[in-house]
Amino acid sequence: MSSLNLQMNNKTKYFRQEKKTSGCAWAALIFGGIMLVVFIGGLIQLCSGSYKVRIPTSNALTERNLPALTEDEVQDAKRLINNLLVNKDDIEEITWYSPNVADGYKTTVYLYIGKKATGETWLRWKIRYYGDDWLFIRKYRIKIDQADATTLLPMAEIKRDTGSSGSVWETFDEPAKEHAHLLNQILASTITYLRMEGTEGVKDIELGSVHLQHMRDVLLVYRYLGGVWSAK
Repeated sequence: MSSLNLQMNNKTKYFRQEKKTSGCAWAALIFGGIMLVVFIGGLIQLCSGSYKVRIPTSNALTERNLPALTEDEVQDAKRLINNLLVNKDDIEEITWYSPNVADGYKTTVYLYIGKKATGETWLRWKIRYYGDDWLFIRKYRIKIDQADATTLLPMAEIKRDTGSSGSVWETFDEPAKEHAHLLNQILASTITYLRMEGTEGVKDIELGSVHLQHMRDVLLVYRYLGGVWSAK
């Protein structure tokens, strides 16, 4: 009798264990099925183009450029644009806006604006050397306030020309946006020193408060005309 009871107890334990194992297997199977459905659903959405990637809505993307002009800045720009030299290229349909220093023979630094008839607007940075002797400029050294001097290497070939009197020009003329970070530092300064370094000599120029303000004014007009400028 005891042997029979032992056999019965073993069978009962076996069935309980088998039932438990079977329950776990079913739970795993159901969980796996759910995950498979989720994966297939996501894959279908991705392939159909309905899957949307979340893009950060913080100000990180908008802070890269200066904000829209205030009403006071708009009024200032309307006044300042009347002080700029305006030249129209009817062939290329471009209107150029330049400060007064652009129309002369002095060594100088300035910003100027180009605007197409289509509305496209761009800003350029010009560093002009004028003298009796060639410098054959290769680079520029710029010291902003009390900071250490930094080196500006031209991205394009410096233009060279001669006048009827034997005078010479060497001109750096590049898109301002390519040097936005450096220009922002210059425009925020109290005084900036710029050295034109060539194989045959150097020429120094000082950008004081008045000169820097003229450059800021051109930048303001550029934004008024639809141009976008980096905040960094």
